[in-house]
Amino acid sequence: MFVEPDPRYGDPYGIDDDTEPDEEAVLLEDGDGVLLAHDLDPGLPEGPLYFVDGVRRTDFRVHDILETGMVVRGLGGSFGVGAVCCTPGARPTFAAVDIQRRLFWTHGHAAELPEVSGWLWQTEGLASTDADQLLPALQRRMRDAEADLAEDLATEGVIVVRDGPLNRLYGASVEVVGLVKSHHKTYLPADKHREVPGTLARPGQRTSLFRLRDEAWGCYLRLPTRGRVSPWAGIVRIDVPASGGVVRASDVADRVCALIPRYSGVAHTDPRAPANLQPIGALETRLRHLLGDPAGAIRAARDAAARYDQIPPVGTSNAGART
Repeated sequence: MFVEPDPRYGDPYGIDDDTEPDEEAVLLEDGDGVLLAHDLDPGLPEGPLYFVDGVRRTDFRVHDILETGMVVRGLGGSFGVGAVCCTPGARPTFAAVDIQRRLFWTHGHAAELPEVSGWLWQTEGLASTDADQLLPALQRRMRDAEADLAEDLATEGVIVVRDGPLNRLYGASVEVVGLVKSHHKTYLPADKHREVPGTLARPGQRTSLFRLRDEAWGCYLRLPTRGRVSPWAGIVRIDVPASGGVVRASDVADRVCALIPRYSGVAHTDPRAPANLQPIGALETRLRHLLGDPAGAIRAARDAAARYDQIPPVGTSNAGART
């Protein structure tokens, strides 16, 4: 029996015993078809290592009653993306922080709320009529912003670690890798999947590469843990774009997996330790602060909606309230 900390963050290992692996799951040549543990040299990197992450928040829900009587639903939210630069011999620094606010509407509606006290949400209409698609749209915009930032930071010899699985992999730089803390799908045959915890006997070891999908390879990495923990505790997945070929992907995986354990989260400051890395945890705290006061956001949205209601309907000169 093993106890996981803080259930607010979900189950880090949510794979059922009867879950079927991906039909295309395969081990690559750097394991000679066998699940192996690769011992890596944890030497200092030659250049900076960037960690990229984002946080999002729903600020308010809104309804607009049109002249036809139709009720259109919207969602206002904020997100922030940024990076932490870790360079040998220097103090980590925040880099390229970007805060955005979006207002999504269903039914192609695109009503703009006026700016109030510095609060302004960029409007975007969705073709969907389902209000449940508003929150995923906010999530996609944040993930797109993370991808853009990671690609901007990635240069020759500079590795960028994105928190979470990689998206928008077409043409992605091989120097941009993903770090996945939770496991909800198997990518190996059942017998190989069960061998992962035992194969990774020591922190800093990674498994052989395996195919995640056509555009990416993956491997598992063990981070340092303390005390009695579950077999998969401290095991994260590293995603590497396939655009540079197998040999290049293996080299990048070696470099990243050798460095990441030094940045492992610590339990007395983060319940998601060690998988939530210290630079990522610090970045999340910084971004949430920059999103601003949630109470201030809802007050500004209500004031903006009140002003919007005073805008005359199109085609009239009446200054009265909207329908």
